[in-house]
Amino acid sequence: MSMEIPQYLHTLIIGRKGSNINQLKNEYGGGLTTITFPVQSSASDTVTMKGPKKEVKQVHQRLGEIVEQLLTKNYESLFEVTQDEADFLFRQPNVTLRALHDKFDIWLRFPEEGRGATTETDEKESQDSLVITLTGAQEKVQEAVHFLEEARTAMGE
Repeated sequence: MSMEIPQYLHTLIIGRKGSNINQLKNEYGGGLTTITFPVQSSASDTVTMKGPKKEVKQVHQRLGEIVEQLLTKNYESLFEVTQDEADFLFRQPNVTLRALHDKFDIWLRFPEEGRGATTETDEKESQDSLVITLTGAQEKVQEAVHFLEEARTAMGE
C-alpha cells in the first residue's frame, strides 16, 4: 500500500533518528510493518507500507491523520514590509516576535542576511524590502497578517 505525502513533510514524520516512524511501526504491528520514504534527492512524494494487511491499513490511516495535522499547522503566508517599516513595527511592545508568537501561536521567519524581496526587477527596491514568512494554523496566520497590516496602517497615521 502507498500514499502521497508532500516531501517537505517527510523529515517531520520520520522524526529525529527515525523516532516518530519507529514508534508508529511498533504501535501498529510490533515492528513487522515497513514504511519506506523516497530518498531526498528524488522528486517523489510516494511513501510505501508493507507488512500484515491489518497493520498496514492502520499505519496508512494514522499517517493520513499525521499529514493532515502537519498541513494544518504549517500554513504559510508572506508579509512584505520595507526595512524601515520592519525596524519600527517590530520594536513596538505588542508586535515583537515573542508577542506575535504568544498571541497567535505562529512563527515568523525573516529572509537571510542580505536577501530582500523575492522580485529582482528593481535591485534598489529589492534591497529596501523584506518578505517575512508567517507559519502556523491558517486561521491564526491570517489573523496575524491582519494585525500586522493594521499596525502598519496605524504607524503611517
